[in-house]
Amino acid sequence: MDGLPLPALPAAPLIASIAIEIESEPGPTVNDSGNSPPPPLTARPVLCLEHDRWQLLAEAIDQNLERQTTWVRPIVLAEYADRLAREASDRPQTIYSEEYGVDLVLPSALFRAAFDLELLNLLALKPHCLPSIEPAAGRMVFQKFVRLLLCAPVGSRR
Repeated sequence: MDGLPLPALPAAPLIASIAIEIESEPGPTVNDSGNSPPPPLTARPVLCLEHDRWQLLAEAIDQNLERQTTWVRPIVLAEYADRLAREASDRPQTIYSEEYGVDLVLPSALFRAAFDLELLNLLALKPHCLPSIEPAAGRMVFQKFVRLLLCAPVGSRR
């Protein structure tokens, strides 16, 4: 987007303090196989977006301060029995993996910083809650979630 640093909006200082940078040691410019070494790793904040019975955990890629939008890459989308089950942190009915999702650019106000345990719990449950569906059907679920989110009244998105 604009290459601006992620921390900026009210919740951003909390997000920034959670992120940890991991850098690899500087090495040779070309390894033994003749390929360039991989670029250094950098951790990005994980954000949560909740709506009705859905919970999306996504990696923050960039933030546009002028437009107050955030570009995210989905990690997992959890579908609960209902909103009360989600709020009670019950086990989700289904977890859709990142292979079904696409990058999203949404208003920054919709996101909050995700807790480590939220992500770890969903990743641990992922093998047991993954649906056996075709990728096209999984993408339709993600599209349904985004449509529900964008059509919802502003006050009902959390």
